[in-house]
Amino acid sequence: MVRLLSVFLPLALAATAVNAQFGDFIKNALGGVIAQNPLASGIPNALVAKKSQDITSENWRSAISVTADPGAPEGDAKEWLFYFTTKNSNATSTRNVTYWDGVYNETVYALSTTRPASKLNFGKIDCSTAPAQELCNAFYLTAPYKLPVFYHIATYFNNNTSEIRPVPLYINNTEHATTLAKFHTEKKWKDVSPWAGKFNPIDGLFKDYSSVFAPTLRMYEMIPQWVLMLGISLLGRGITTRFTNRALGPDPAQRRGAPPA
Repeated sequence: MVRLLSVFLPLALAATAVNAQFGDFIKNALGGVIAQNPLASGIPNALVAKKSQDITSENWRSAISVTADPGAPEGDAKEWLFYFTTKNSNATSTRNVTYWDGVYNETVYALSTTRPASKLNFGKIDCSTAPAQELCNAFYLTAPYKLPVFYHIATYFNNNTSEIRPVPLYINNTEHATTLAKFHTEKKWKDVSPWAGKFNPIDGLFKDYSSVFAPTLRMYEMIPQWVLMLGISLLGRGITTRFTNRALGPDPAQRRGAPPA
């Protein structure tokens, strides 16, 4: 047991240290290298406002839902691009919210003006507002470094089942709007594994408990990493000491018993 603890304790500490650096990793992976300046404003706001819908905790399920038609072609789906963002531009330390708002607007404009027009639906979610809190919790977007982020949702007409996929934006480039557009037009979303498991917000086993899990995760993320590392260290030391003493047994004086009076 002591040997196992000596192996697992460093691994736990390493995992905590990696988690502490995760924000920096995201920053570098999702556009930290490019100059994230606001995009030039040459896009008609009226068109973007017309094509983009405000998605909230109340309407997101009905928005992605379809009427099941068993005769519909297999693979034919209603598609959505969900853009999770925040009005608190300075609340995120990894991505420039103004820049990514511009990327989203450019993507909406590009796909809305192509011929034939794209059937992709666009939904914008502001996680800093009360109407979107439950939805953002369902997607476990509980920390500033997780925003902004994009998700693709496909609901199939033949059975009204939905698949959620994160949109990978880990490639540093200056054509993010083009990349997003191709993700839909070239069906690259099919190359990404859909969100599966117990925490899937649509059909996961714990989908109804995100209101409990998400705040817990948020509190965990607020704890300084050095506190977690210190706690793990003290816990490991206590367990190691207990098992060491048990393995050694009582000291010789206790085994011999007390001397007669």
